[in-house]
Amino acid sequence: MMPLTPMMPAVDVIIVNWNAGAQLAACVDSIRNYGAPYVAQTIVVDNGSSDGSTLAVAQYADTTLLLTGENLGFGRACNRGAALARSNYLLFLNPDAALYPELVFVVHNCLISVERLFDLVHDFHLSRVFWHNQLA
Repeated sequence: MMPLTPMMPAVDVIIVNWNAGAQLAACVDSIRNYGAPYVAQTIVVDNGSSDGSTLAVAQYADTTLLLTGENLGFGRACNRGAALARSNYLLFLNPDAALYPELVFVVHNCLISVERLFDLVHDFHLSRVFWHNQLA
């Protein structure tokens, strides 16, 4: 796996939880096991769960747990998690999903490739505008 460099921004993973039971801990464990070195932080936004699903992840020092106290709905909870994020990229992951080896590496490299493509298109457009203005 390629090491993280300053030119390769990290990913913050945001999980919205509502009574996901043991699936939440399994999801966070998969991030802890397979997210390095690309996952900078894991943010769990709990939408007022009553099943104790947050107890296990509350013990993880590398996981931020935001307890909303009520069910805000998926979209609002995602926004709350995104407000805590610090990385260039966000991965919204459902608690019944998991990361697997190399997954974040592949997705991260795709994002970097798309970002570079946009930079190239932007630079090409600017050069065309420059030359057009020079000829006018």
